[in-house]
Amino acid sequence: ARLTGDNSEAVQLQCLHLLKELLDPENMEAKEKEEFVAIFYDHYVQWLVYALSRCPGPRRDSDGAGEGKGYSLAGIGHPATPRSAQTAPAGGPEKAELFSPGDLGGKLDQSSEAARSAWVHVVDLLSFCVEKHQYRIKSYMLHNNVIAKVCRLLNCREKYVKLTAIRFVRKCVSLRDDFYNRYIVKNRLLTPIFKLFCENGPRDNLINSSIIELVDFISREDIALLKSHIVRVFHSES
Repeated sequence: ARLTGDNSEAVQLQCLHLLKELLDPENMEAKEKEEFVAIFYDHYVQWLVYALSRCPGPRRDSDGAGEGKGYSLAGIGHPATPRSAQTAPAGGPEKAELFSPGDLGGKLDQSSEAARSAWVHVVDLLSFCVEKHQYRIKSYMLHNNVIAKVCRLLNCREKYVKLTAIRFVRKCVSLRDDFYNRYIVKNRLLTPIFKLFCENGPRDNLINSSIIELVDFISREDIALLKSHIVRVFHSES
């Protein structure tokens, strides 16, 4: 709750470091590792993704349509409300929940710097999980459209928030896992990144540099599925 709902960025950062320590398999006994990680993915990771649903969705024009074709991704603009919050009866759940949506960011001003800090820390923790819990996080991400929800951050005005989303996609691509790559291609998850690159124009900044480095990595590592997708989709649209 503190990571996603505290007004103090210092407290959020401390929570992030604490969670990384707790979730690092190298710090766990072999006999407790699987059980502890399973508890996290069965009961708690959903609240991290739920926090991202408070990030602004794609900007819309006066007709109510999205700004560009291909920028509307599955999961973008839709809340990632945890199952317990969706199905709880009006009179309250039969069994008390540890947290409520209000505890996890609902009371935090979503236009504040603290809210943006929380989104960045959440994605940082998810990136850590991508690296450390490859099987568990992959299953959760692919069934809950996590990459698309992280890409909501590309709609923020602040460059450091946009960079967080780009770096998360880069982390997923760096695994060179065809399961991730097929998912990225099927859902056109590179579309908002390339759209951002085009909107940036010829500027020499960190955003463009990060996107160029992502494409260079795909080319250098010869990730055929992503290479052919980029050439087929984005070259034809340029």
